[in-house]
Amino acid sequence: MTAISSILLLALPLGLVIAAGTLIRRRGDPATAERRTFLFLVWTGMGLLAAILAFPRLLPQTGNSWATLLAPITSGVIALTFVHSREWASLRRGEKALIFLALICLAGLVAPPLWRGIVAGNWQLLGLDFLIPAILLIAALLAAVWMLGKHYPLLPGVVVLFCLALFNLSGMTELPLPGESPGWLSLWRMAVYLALPILTVVTVATLIVNGLMILPPSGKTGPIPWRPASGRLALAALLLGGFVYTFWWVWVWDSTDDGVRGYLMIQVSTLAAITVGMVIAMTTTGWRRWLGLPLAIVVIGMMFGTASLANGDRSPHHRVTEARATRIQAALEHFQAETGSYPAELAALVPAELWWIPQPMILPDQEWCYEGGTDYFRLGALYREYWSTPFLVVQVYASAGDVPETSWECDRQLAEIGPQYEMVFNTPATPIPLPASTVSVARTAVEPVLRGNSFSVGSWSPDGAYLVFGLTSYYGELGDQMEIDLHFLQAETGEVCEAGGPGWRAGQYSDGLREHSAWLADGRLLYVSEDGEMMALTPCADSVEDLAVRYPVTFTRALSFNQAGEWTLLQSQDAYWLLDAASLDAWPITGIAANPSEIYWAWYAWSPGGERLALSLMSGPDLSDEASLIIVDVATRSVEKIWPLAAASDASLPIVEWLAGDELLVHGRKPLLMDLRADPPQTTDLIGDIFLLDAEYPTDFSSLDSLPNLAGDGYYVGVRANHPRNQGVYLYASATGQVELFQHDSDSLFFFPGGQWLRLPKWEDTPTYRDEYELVWLDETRQTRRLAVEGHTPRSHPQLFPVYLPSRAQLVFSSSQGISLVSLPDGETLRFWEPAGGRDFYRILATPNGEALVAVSDGDGLYYLPLHEE
Repeated sequence: MTAISSILLLALPLGLVIAAGTLIRRRGDPATAERRTFLFLVWTGMGLLAAILAFPRLLPQTGNSWATLLAPITSGVIALTFVHSREWASLRRGEKALIFLALICLAGLVAPPLWRGIVAGNWQLLGLDFLIPAILLIAALLAAVWMLGKHYPLLPGVVVLFCLALFNLSGMTELPLPGESPGWLSLWRMAVYLALPILTVVTVATLIVNGLMILPPSGKTGPIPWRPASGRLALAALLLGGFVYTFWWVWVWDSTDDGVRGYLMIQVSTLAAITVGMVIAMTTTGWRRWLGLPLAIVVIGMMFGTASLANGDRSPHHRVTEARATRIQAALEHFQAETGSYPAELAALVPAELWWIPQPMILPDQEWCYEGGTDYFRLGALYREYWSTPFLVVQVYASAGDVPETSWECDRQLAEIGPQYEMVFNTPATPIPLPASTVSVARTAVEPVLRGNSFSVGSWSPDGAYLVFGLTSYYGELGDQMEIDLHFLQAETGEVCEAGGPGWRAGQYSDGLREHSAWLADGRLLYVSEDGEMMALTPCADSVEDLAVRYPVTFTRALSFNQAGEWTLLQSQDAYWLLDAASLDAWPITGIAANPSEIYWAWYAWSPGGERLALSLMSGPDLSDEASLIIVDVATRSVEKIWPLAAASDASLPIVEWLAGDELLVHGRKPLLMDLRADPPQTTDLIGDIFLLDAEYPTDFSSLDSLPNLAGDGYYVGVRANHPRNQGVYLYASATGQVELFQHDSDSLFFFPGGQWLRLPKWEDTPTYRDEYELVWLDETRQTRRLAVEGHTPRSHPQLFPVYLPSRAQLVFSSSQGISLVSLPDGETLRFWEPAGGRDFYRILATPNGEALVAVSDGDGLYYLPLHEE
């Protein structure tokens, strides 16, 4: 739903309510106008609230959006109902009884989300647990301030001004959200994050309306009471400025912990602003009636404008902390100039040098570390670069003189709270022991052939004889630098050897073997490091050839290679290159203007035959950043076509799969089939036009998988729906253009001629650990079987990830219980291995020639499981 469509959809019911209320008030006996208006407001408010409760149930995908559009109208109608509540006495007994009955029914529906939102703290922005408390609180506070402002115009403004000052001076801007501490404590936090924005907005609106109501109506003359009017308007401007200032600091604190306090305040303020705009339109006359619209625009615009300015600074809390340290340093230097020595404590600077000591903004409730003497001082704090940085370090922001190298306050703080933030690299958590599962075959205990805390696993050599992998370790201040010891595993024997012999070590890089290695046609491994090292390694031999000297540029990555191992995509500092894996000749790809070092995100896909290469490139994370799809003709090393990719962002990465010679599957906001034979390419909505499903992607689906035909002349695409009214499994075959529907209540596995398969798992909100599979063979037999996998419950991870061994007609399953080998199609358990480490998850790789399985798990090791012994 776009912003313009949302405004139009909001304006329609808002206009209808205002018009209907005005007509009901003006038509009929003037003596009963207030009574008619009250009845209209009562039933309209209850009807709107019931609709908000019903929308998410009736419309699972768009219900919350519709409920959000109705929220400000609903809170405005309820507030006006409170304002007109004096008319309750004029109602007949039957009318009161009917209203009471409706209120009781509505209260039963409102109570659960109200309880979850207030007490349990289960806040989901724009969900019912947020909307219901917000609607009722906006209505109650608006009615209270509106009625109080008629008798004591300045009192609400003074109270809110005091609350804003208290909020900032007491450091509440760093207060966690209600959902971060469930229980009655969330009531206090709700008062901070819900009541304060609402109270500020409605008070500003009340002051403006009361201030302008003093002025004479249009067409009338008389003395203008400028003093009370200007006083109220000035107080309103002061409150609005103070609220924006408060919101700024809330947004800055959000940058320290990836919080959503600022987003919450934007949502609440927007709802409140629209609500008061509606109330102004329905309670004032003349030109004042139109004040609500510009007021709502000003409030919403100031909130979003402040957020936009804050977003321009990626780390505002660091900038604030550094500025505060500079102020304290200047105060310390002035103190030393006046007294001849630095203070022993920062408190000595107050009040002569500073009114108060501004604290760092890295962690909540944080204080400076300070040490001072006659001729030296140091000022520091615990520091982390990003909110997600998994450990703290001591940062010295200012110092002078000869500082002693002794332990100080920062070291004590680091020892005390540092472990709360640390994640030790290469040391996965110790698994929780579980009871042994029941299995029909003997459990075979196995030991790893190589132990290790962290593995980077590459690929098998073209002849299937060797697997390349690395033992990785992390270092650097942020733990983002990696060292790797490359190894080869021999498929036939399970023996492990070091790459290049014991005297050689791989260069430095930050993301393992991914995008740094490829197999050459002669069976050697090509290794490219980020610092420009380019080596050809013979597996299990002391043979290392330096290839970097062959080329006029320095390569930093080996990004991808085609299935046949004929071509490798390389990256230099300013271009993409293609390497012939046999001759080792390399050519730059002509026609790509983008500089690889400036690309934010990239994806590479080879056509089934390897003759073409697709590059999906994004220049930045936002929708406004340029994204493009580039098709490269490998033979000519040049670009065939470049097309822009719409709606690409961090939230919708344009991942590309090559299905057939001229057809691609492009993922993003929705999956599209792209036919390259047209210019521009013809795109087809996979969900709506192929499967003919009126469903939201990816929300209404459990899984999607695709499979190019081995012959390269067709493909299969499957999806599994996950909707209350549709749990179907759909399989599309491009060769026939037909869609086949399967009704499966468990994971679906489809097997095709030539050893290919496709998996469409079922999503479960609450895991059942049933471990059953529907097996379908799409060949001449068209046989189906139901497989029940044994031996994997109880386990630590809810999902099982099967591996298919087509040459042996077997499936492999792994869990914290162990690794099982199951025959097809009968489903008999043939082997069950129990790794010594007992980790939660194992990555399973089968040797290409069927000799064995390789199981790898961080924190445990690498296992070699021969298959020929069975």
